[in-house]
Amino acid sequence: MTTLEQVEQNLESASRSGIGMLSDADRSLLAKAQKVYKTLAPIPCTQCEYCLPCPNGVGIPQIFELFNEGHQFENQPDAQRRYRGFIKPENRADQCVECCQCETLCPQHIEIIDWLKKAHVYLQV
Repeated sequence: MTTLEQVEQNLESASRSGIGMLSDADRSLLAKAQKVYKTLAPIPCTQCEYCLPCPNGVGIPQIFELFNEGHQFENQPDAQRRYRGFIKPENRADQCVECCQCETLCPQHIEIIDWLKKAHVYLQV
């Protein structure tokens, strides 16, 4: 299938959709799926990077991604390996000095400082 064919299919699908087309059952199913999804990715970070630059160099979005992926795939050892391998010691979660600058900038209103503490415990070996 070509890209143009895919675009045409997407346009056809979009032309059949609209506001108010979901039934109560559809909305209920979506709510259930959202609830399950949130358990798979406990930190609702969208990787927008508004929290950066951290004045202390903490790699907040990258740390949260490793934490979430470790939980999502139930693979803490791999998340720990990647934390050691890809996040320099000076950019790890334990370097947070709790200045709160990141939290004031986060559009998701994530309690970044608390999550960094949890992530460091989970990701350190």
